[in-house]
Formats: sequence, C-alpha cells, structure tokens
Amino acid sequence: MKLHQPWFLFLALSTATAFQPCFSFSEQAKAQAIKRLSLTEALPCSLNVWNKEIRQGEEDIKLTDFHLIVRASYLGQTPKRDRHSVQAGRFLLKRLDLKYFKEWDGKQSLTEAQNASEGIDWDRLKIWTDTPLKQELPILQLAPGDSLAQVTLHSTLAMGRNDLMRIGVFEFQPQQAGFYELHYRLQHKRRTTFEARQVVEFYCPPERPQLAVLKAGVLHQVRVPYIHMPLVASTFFEPGSDIWNGNRTDRIYRSVFWGLAAKRIACHPIDAKLLLLDDPTSDLGAPARLELANRRAHALLRLVQEKSEQFQSRGPCETHANGHSGETNGHARAYACTTGITIQPAGLAQSQVFIKSSGSEISPQWFAEENRVVPLIASLPAQRLIFQPLLLKPMEDSDFIELRCENVLSAGLLNCVRAAFIEVTNSFGEKQRHEVRPEDLLAAARNERPLRLDAAALQEFLRQGEFTAQLWLHTSFSEAAIASNAVGFKIERRSIVRDEVFALSPYDRVDLIYDLDHERIAKLSREILQTVRDSLSVQQSEIFVLISGHSDSLGEHRAQGLGRDYNISLSFSRAAYLKRVLLDSINVHAVRMEMPGRLTTTYLNIPQPLRESVSKHVNNPAILEVFQRANCRELGQGCQEQLLQSYLDLLLQEKVRHFKAGELPQDMKQEGVPSAGEVFANLQAIKALIPMEVSSLEFTIAGQRRFVHLIGSGMGAAVPFYRALELSGELQEVFCRMGFSREEMPKSFFGKDAFPAGRLMNRRVELNMIW
Repeated sequence: MKLHQPWFLFLALSTATAFQPCFSFSEQAKAQAIKRLSLTEALPCSLNVWNKEIRQGEEDIKLTDFHLIVRASYLGQTPKRDRHSVQAGRFLLKRLDLKYFKEWDGKQSLTEAQNASEGIDWDRLKIWTDTPLKQELPILQLAPGDSLAQVTLHSTLAMGRNDLMRIGVFEFQPQQAGFYELHYRLQHKRRTTFEARQVVEFYCPPERPQLAVLKAGVLHQVRVPYIHMPLVASTFFEPGSDIWNGNRTDRIYRSVFWGLAAKRIACHPIDAKLLLLDDPTSDLGAPARLELANRRAHALLRLVQEKSEQFQSRGPCETHANGHSGETNGHARAYACTTGITIQPAGLAQSQVFIKSSGSEISPQWFAEENRVVPLIASLPAQRLIFQPLLLKPMEDSDFIELRCENVLSAGLLNCVRAAFIEVTNSFGEKQRHEVRPEDLLAAARNERPLRLDAAALQEFLRQGEFTAQLWLHTSFSEAAIASNAVGFKIERRSIVRDEVFALSPYDRVDLIYDLDHERIAKLSREILQTVRDSLSVQQSEIFVLISGHSDSLGEHRAQGLGRDYNISLSFSRAAYLKRVLLDSINVHAVRMEMPGRLTTTYLNIPQPLRESVSKHVNNPAILEVFQRANCRELGQGCQEQLLQSYLDLLLQEKVRHFKAGELPQDMKQEGVPSAGEVFANLQAIKALIPMEVSSLEFTIAGQRRFVHLIGSGMGAAVPFYRALELSGELQEVFCRMGFSREEMPKSFFGKDAFPAGRLMNRRVELNMIW
C-alpha cells in the first residue's frame, strides 16, 4: 500500500527550535488541484502524522503534546477564499487503524514497515466531540458510523524522528452542492506548525427521473363526500343456541347496527319490538323453538341496554372480550337504562317477510343460517331515529391521474432541488404546469406514494384527449433544469360520479324499503331524485345514470333451484324498479321546466316476457305527455347493439372501481376481498347473460341537445358488497364499545356470501352518475 494517496494528511516536522512546515501555505495552494465529487460520493480523509527530521542532526527530537484539527467549510458555489466561509458538513468515522511505525523512511510500504503499536497507550490519544457530549474522549471510544462536526485530536504521545502514526479514515459528505475547503492544521504548544488546505467541489448527481403512469383513464370527481352505509337490522345465531354468529363479517355488521342503535337511543324509550320468529329449519320441537327464540330476543335486549348505558356515560370506552355481555341464560342483572324495546311474537305476515320456508338446493346450511334471526321492528318515529343511514366518507375521492418514479432518486439530487413541477401537454401543444411540493417529491422519489395531478387548474385542463406529462427539477447549482422522460396517457371522459348504496329488505323483496316502512327509502330517494334532476342543468352533452341491481348466491330458493339465472333476473327487477322511480321524477321536472323531450327504450339480453313486465312504465300517460317514444329503427339494429354493448362495458368498468385493493396499503386490505381483475373476470364470464334496459332521453335546453341515459342492469351475485372506508370517529367509538380492540377495527366493509350478514348486504341496488 502506498502512502501518497489522495487526501492523506502528510505532516513533516523539523528538528529546529521553532517548528517550521516543510513547505509554505502559498506553495501548497499553488500545488493543490480542485477535486470534483458527486453528492452521492464521500470524500475519504486518511489521517497520518509523520515526525520527519528536516535538517540532519544527531539529536532525536520528540514530538509531544500536539493537536490535529481537520475542519470543512462551505465556500459557496464558487471557490473564492475572500468570501466568508461557514462550517458545513460532517465527518463520519469509517475505520480506526491506530498503528505506530518506528523509523519509517517514507519509501517502504506500510505492510513492510514494523508496527510498534504494542507499546503505545492509545487511551492517551483523545478526540474532541462537538455533539452530543462536547468533551474530550479517548479515540478508542469511537465506533464506525459516529458523526463529528470536525475532527480534533489531542495527543500526548512522544513521537521519535521518522516515526509514523496512522490514525484512520474519516469520510466527509455534505448535504448540498458547492465548493468546500478542508483545512488541516497541526498545533504544538498552541503554535501552528503545519497546515494545508484542499478544495473539493460537490456537484449534483447526474440523475434523471424516470416516470411511469400508475393510474389514468376516467377521471372521477366525487361531489358527495360520503356514501350511505345500509344497516343490517337482524342478528344471526348459532344453531340451537342464543349465542350469535362469531364470524368477522357478521360481527362487523351486527356491531355497526346494534352499536349505532344503542348510541342513538341512549336510554330514551322508543316504540320498537324484537320479534320472536319460529325457525322451521331447526330439529327442535315447536315449544323448544319458541323458548329458544325467546332466549335469543332477551340476549339482544340485554345487549342494547348494556351498550346504551355505556354510550350514556361520559367515561372512556370500555372494551369487552366478546361482542356481547355473555348473559344469555335468562338471569340478567337489572339495568338502570330502559330502552322501551319489547319482545313480541311475530304474526303470520311478519314471519313471511323474515323467514324462508321453501328450502335451498345450493346450500341448505347457508339457508338455515338466515332463519336463525331476531329482527328489530320499530314505529315510524323510531325508524327515523334508529334506521337513518350511516354516512361514511369513501376512501376514494377521485381517480386522479397518478405518476410514479420508476427509479429511486438519491438524497444527493433531492438536496440540490430548489423547485420541481410537472408539465402536462395536450395534443394541441398547450401546456399546464403543476408545482410539486418538496414533501410530495421526496415521497415520490422514495416510491412511498405517487405524484397526483389533482390541482384545480390541472383538473380543468385535463379534458378528454391524449396528454403527456414530464417532471422538471430546478437545482440550486445549475441554470439548466433536469427533465424526466415524457409519459403519455389518455383520458376517455371527464366524469363526475355519484355513488349511493341501498340495502333491500330481507328477504328478496323488491320494493326498496329496508324492512318495515317506505319512509326511510323515500327520504333517501328525495336526495337522489334531486341530484338526477339537477344533472339536467349540467353543461355536458351526455349524462349517464348507471343503476345496477345485485343479489346474493342464495336467491334461488324461490324459483325451484334456478340459481344464477334467477339471481340475475331478480337483481335486474330491482334495478328496473329504481329506474322507473327516476324516470318518473325526470318527467315531473321536465313538465315543470317546459322541456319537451323524446324517449327511446332499448333492451339487451332480456327474454320477451321479462321485457314486457319491466317496460310497462313506458306506456305511463304522464310520461307520454313529455316523451314521445322514438322508433328504435332510427338507429338501425347493428348500431343499436353496438351502443348497448358500449353502455354495458362502461357499467362493468364502474363495478370494479371499489375493488382496486391492489392499490390500497397493505394494512388496509381485507382477507378474501377479490381484486378488481377477479371481479372483472367474473363479470366477463356472465356478460352475455346480463340483462340491460336503457332509456335514452333527449332534451333541447337553451338551443343545445342533451342526452340522459338511464341504464338499468342485473349483476346477480357476480359483485359482492365491498367498500374501503375511512372510519369515522362515530364508528371508532361504536366498534370500541362493541368489544373491538384498536387492531381489530375494520378499515373496510366486505359482504361475503359465506355469512348471513354478507348475503344481506349483497341484496342491494347501486346508482352511479357519470357526467
């Protein structure tokens, strides 16, 4: 190993009375060359001290009690020494050598030299630490990786003539680009006996960001900041027991309903009843079944009383090991909290609503689970209190365009950046810039989260068409900006989506009430109908109202085992019902606003008998006052089929929107939730069976033609209920008081057909509006 490598500190001392450097600073300055390093590199500083006699003599001069100081100063972006320099950067200890060589002649390699370290007390070699101890410590107490603002060594060793002390290697790496001066200085008895200066330039790394489009296509700007979460009012029990189901799906939905009911009641008496229902699938005799139903109802009554008391109290949330008090043996304690809820045997008509009696050919076990139920019914005022929809913010506010960095950018480059922006260019060459915040750039550079094009100006700029995006970085050290590659993406349609979820009543009724009265859905419908009517004034030529009905996998029990076909037909009937409600509402609005229009109704994959039953509303005299039914032959059969298929494709794409679980953080995924690709594959498998009814309304408003397409379809059981949610504070309190630990609190709701509550959630109609 040769000694004269870059950045070795080479100190030569004379034997004169006054120590003199072997060469002057001016000579050193002339000899030095500026070294250039990238900010991704470190500057190694190998420190050595050599006590070499300058003038020949017989006396062996000893070098004792000296200070060695190495300090780095920032000179700025030009290497001018007349500027005021500031101390900058830090030294990182890489390796301690601590070797002592006697009578080293400077020519032989260190591997050949005789190491005399055994007789040296290295504890006497001390280093001054600036932070955090700010004191002198033996250098042996340092460990690789320790960081120092400057290297200051104090030694009391007596070095003989031609002795060499090798200390170790420190690395210097600053945070910002520019010129730095490293000042080496040796002091003896407070006099500088030797010093040298070296200047090094640290420049920005020549890196170029590589962008990729993570998400693009249809932009969804959700106007409503919440969705309606339907409540499952029934609790399902284990066979022959008064203990309710313990699976995750049932527990979540049971906790949501009974926790919210207890919170809303909060010990105020209401007019509500728990129904005693006979379970025809049970092996018990009639008296035993009645007694079992009574125990189940009392278990629920104790639950709501206990939880009402907890919500009434202002104390901290009390957690429980189970989702109920565990008192299911009929010997309940006396509760100070009264709810007014009573227990009542169900009448024949009520039993027909809640009990399935005709059996199931697909899963008798699943069928039997839904008969082990105790529903809650209430008067109209109580419904308004208990059954009001739960409003939850959806996780996805929008499907914005998102970009990610395919390469991880170094900290050196990021430290150089003084400004960053994304430039978007459309097909006409028009440009729009979006400034990137430092924290967003840092997260994107580390691949922690993508860059989102969500600025208001960009949203206005990103209309339908083709675009390119490019990331530009302006550094503090260069006038030229660093540009990423340009990535292209296409926006098919600028859209505004409204998403509402409805639960239908148990079991398989299609009147869009929850389970007791029309008031609850009527209240919700007014909001929806107003939104649909307001859409007529939106400055868009086409508006799509997608209405999709869904059914769980056990819907076949009333159709002699028709299975999937029955479910698809049932789900389509639900969608057609809501579609008729919306069409009637638009008609009333059109009459009031004196907007004459034309109605065209077309069908896809619908058998003729079903088509006749669902299209009766077209002959409604009130509708015919405004809409003149158009002749379907105007489009031509081929064009008509193509148009219907395009509507169906749009609908299928919307159905996978909530299942993009692959884009969620790992801790937000739920076991068993299918991916968007799996849901889409299931829909493609039944695409030829999906019935669809399209009513296209054409208006002329202020001289402009407007089209409103109401698309009703039946999805059967192909799309289970799933929503990724940001839990509200109200839900967190509910789950806590219902016995969930913080780790158990769900971040999503998933209606899995394997469990009763999941099947109940899958009996629904969804509405999406796309501008």
